[in-house]
Amino acid sequence: MSIAGRMARLARWLGPWAAPHQAPPAIERRLIRVGRGGREFEAWVYVDPSRKPQGSVLVVPGLHFAGPADPRFDRFSRVLAHAGFLVLAPFLPDYADLLVRPSVVDDAEAALDALLA
Repeated sequence: MSIAGRMARLARWLGPWAAPHQAPPAIERRLIRVGRGGREFEAWVYVDPSRKPQGSVLVVPGLHFAGPADPRFDRFSRVLAHAGFLVLAPFLPDYADLLVRPSVVDDAEAALDALLA
């Protein structure tokens, strides 16, 4: 998919005219386990099965108990996948517990390692 095609898909779903509770159809989401050093957590991987991804994105949720399961975050990840990206969205344990700790950096790095693998 061309860059113009990606931009058009992003604009269609993220512009002010987009319905905020609708997401692109047929995006696959699967659960994987990531982590290192004995500290594991789950992550969702999003992909559009109708085309080969042309890039990848690590989308790290903010300090929110639902993490990637927040409907707005899930929709955003689906939109990115529809635009041709493979998307990895980790459930960072500390952020899910509403805590800011240095270990979140290690967890984000582990998620990045999983994405690169």
